[in-house]
Amino acid sequence: MRVINIAIAAALIAGASYAYAQQMSSEEFVAMAASSDLFEVQSGQLAAKNSKEASVQQFAEMMVADHTKASQELKVAAGEAKVTVPTQMIDRHAAQLQSKRSFPCAFSR
Repeated sequence: MRVINIAIAAALIAGASYAYAQQMSSEEFVAMAASSDLFEVQSGQLAAKNSKEASVQQFAEMMVADHTKASQELKVAAGEAKVTVPTQMIDRHAAQLQSKRSFPCAFSR
């Protein structure tokens, strides 16, 4: 049941993200996607390091791999479109990551 709920939530988020992306410029989309990938990679690294649960570590490693690949693909596409890819997170993502760093026990399950 939990997997189904997660899948439904992911589908809803993806749909909302697609609709939102339709209203963004190429530069805005690249900045948001790059920031999101950086956030997911660094959050995944943090979770893999701090969790004692093998399933959490495995999921975290998958997130790092998937978002690293997405970042590489974004860089290629942005380069072809002559759009600069930022190397730092937007403030919102940086604050969320800092919050996770402040409470590493969130990954201890």
